[in-house]
Amino acid sequence: MKFLLLCLSLLSLVSALSLSSSTTSFTGSTITFPTTPATSSIDMRARNCDLLGKTPNRQARVVTFSHTRNKKVQHLNLQRVKYPSVALKRDVRMRLSVS
Repeated sequence: MKFLLLCLSLLSLVSALSLSSSTTSFTGSTITFPTTPATSSIDMRARNCDLLGKTPNRQARVVTFSHTRNKKVQHLNLQRVKYPSVALKRDVRMRLSVS
């Protein structure tokens, strides 16, 4: 079942990347995909520093009193900063790491 869902999602992804309307048929059923790919209004970005490219530390551990080790992620201290740009004639927003 998971393999079938994976195949269907890959098929829809490949056809969504093509800019023309396409019709795909398999096992007797027909699926029609829209001509334009779906665009999201939310800009999902990685939690990285825009200037230095620092990334979260994913190899950190928490050691308890009984000495069991649990994985944890040490995120960056990212701050949103606006700098004026003379060349662009507007403010440029960046996410910079303070640490």
